[in-house]
Amino acid sequence: KPFSARELLARVGSHIAMHQLRSELTRREQELRTKAETAERQYRGIVESISEGFVVLDREFRIVYSNELAASLSGLPVAEILGRSAWEVSPILEETKFAGAFRQAMETGQTIHVEDYYPPSGRWLRANVYPSQDGISIFAQDITERRVQQEKLLLSEKLAATGRLAA
Repeated sequence: KPFSARELLARVGSHIAMHQLRSELTRREQELRTKAETAERQYRGIVESISEGFVVLDREFRIVYSNELAASLSGLPVAEILGRSAWEVSPILEETKFAGAFRQAMETGQTIHVEDYYPPSGRWLRANVYPSQDGISIFAQDITERRVQQEKLLLSEKLAATGRLAA
């Protein structure tokens, strides 16, 4: 059945309006994607520039994100640790206080601060573990120099006390 002129104009008009709407939605989507990508680059830049190791573990303790500094503690590049379990990447982790702190933060939802010696790096680390719905975020700081200074101070205090007792 042939269309009337009015019906034809209405159909053409609706197709033009739909095309304009699709074009506008596509433009908005691209704009939002660009903003999200820019925010992601800024976020990664900030996290890579901090002086602490930063790792994000999901609820299965798989590494979702790691900055270069944190990855260097495992001796592996970031690309090789992403998606792997923290226990798989560093089996010795189970023998440190860090493993218990990670589990405790995950289970209780409480922020945990823990210090321990980390054998693979030969360093003393302080980890601040922050839980979230998705898992935990860990900021790790090398505190070896502080620990060495504390040990020297304790030793000199013991020697001074021993010297006073002997005199």
